[in-house]
Amino acid sequence: MDNKIFWFTIHVSVLLVCLACELGILIKPSFGDIPTTDIPLFELLDKEVTQFDGGVNVTLTLRNYGNNATSGSVWIPWEKVWYGTPLSGVPPSGNITEALLPFDINGDGDTSDVFTVSYVDNKTVEVDGVTANSMFIPEQRIYYEGKGIYDVLEKNSFKLGSENHTVTRVRYLPEYDMGYAGFGLESFFRDHQSPNIEFNIDQKGTSINSTSAVEIISMELNGTLTSYEFNWTEPWLDFDGQWYFSTVYVYSLGFLNSGTVFTVRLSIRGEPGSYLLTTILNWAPDNLHRYRYFVLPDYEIPFALTGTTHRDIRFEGDTYPIEILTNSTISPIIAFNSTAKEISFNATGYGGLTFFWNITIPQNLLRDNPWKVTLGDTPIAFIPATNGTHTFLYFNYTYPQTYWFETSRISIKGTWVIPEFSPALMLLLFITTTLLATTVYKRKRVIIQVRS
Repeated sequence: MDNKIFWFTIHVSVLLVCLACELGILIKPSFGDIPTTDIPLFELLDKEVTQFDGGVNVTLTLRNYGNNATSGSVWIPWEKVWYGTPLSGVPPSGNITEALLPFDINGDGDTSDVFTVSYVDNKTVEVDGVTANSMFIPEQRIYYEGKGIYDVLEKNSFKLGSENHTVTRVRYLPEYDMGYAGFGLESFFRDHQSPNIEFNIDQKGTSINSTSAVEIISMELNGTLTSYEFNWTEPWLDFDGQWYFSTVYVYSLGFLNSGTVFTVRLSIRGEPGSYLLTTILNWAPDNLHRYRYFVLPDYEIPFALTGTTHRDIRFEGDTYPIEILTNSTISPIIAFNSTAKEISFNATGYGGLTFFWNITIPQNLLRDNPWKVTLGDTPIAFIPATNGTHTFLYFNYTYPQTYWFETSRISIKGTWVIPEFSPALMLLLFITTTLLATTVYKRKRVIIQVRS
């Protein structure tokens, strides 16, 4: 999945320089038998994104203005998990660490192995002494007429012990001593109808055990409902240690004559949160070569789903429900600090989009005079409201224009917090204190009378 490839380019600024260099250089592919002219070429004619309650509709109209996209089959790697490792040093190297991945990579029964990744060139690495060739080669990425990109991929894999894996891409810049290698761990190739359209929805995760919070509920091809050919889910670990989760759908397009215009309309539904939709067109002239198209400028479409997230705060044996109407991804746990009189949680959004929060707080847990709301270290203006038993705080924020997910800590501080003692305990303390005071008074009175 190429969004994972581009994540590296996005995260490491020097790779953007390299990418810019590639824009102006078209190098003949290394394969002598790969056609470079008699191929389909795709352009985007129109895009529409509309929201509905709990979901979003995405409509893309595309045209094949190149040669016929003949029918056949195309291989796509399916991976148990995608793993990225940085490469640096002399010689450039990194590692694959089973400690980050709770499964056995080479099938030896040990889940604490570390496999050394040694850079050879921009197509090849050695993993634990085993030569591994990449499916992607920089010279075989072609930018065409400002309308898109296509990659010619090789069907390569390698083995560690009894397990089969793939290398997605290798890149190293010696002038910066910086690079990366991306791996599909426990991969196998599966044939799909060609040409097809692949939709990949990414979301930020917390671990390898993160689960999908979004799904494509329907897809129409030229107005006709079409079932997906295959669907799978896949966690992936970026080179900086951040987990993500992909939900992938593949739909057959059938024979596409030169000049054919086709429209796909997706309906996507899911939990409140921030997501990224990547669109990939796959085509193969034979059983060996895979052409992978990214149609510019909207092969990646960030979107947000609106809904209410329910969380509970447990304090002193009681449960206080917190509801957040939002279009951002909310962390699984909302923290409560009674000493600081603070509620806090993490919110994730995609760069360039505007996100909002309307938070419902029980007044028997936390009250204001006034409230203080911050996102990261920045104070946020808010609109307060109340119904007598609950406070409602509304605020919004536009993340800076980036090409990745941003996570921020949101803090809400009040000035009054629920007493650390329950009303029953307070009553008991009051009665006890009263009895003690009465007893002391009586004793003093008796002493005075005796002395008199």
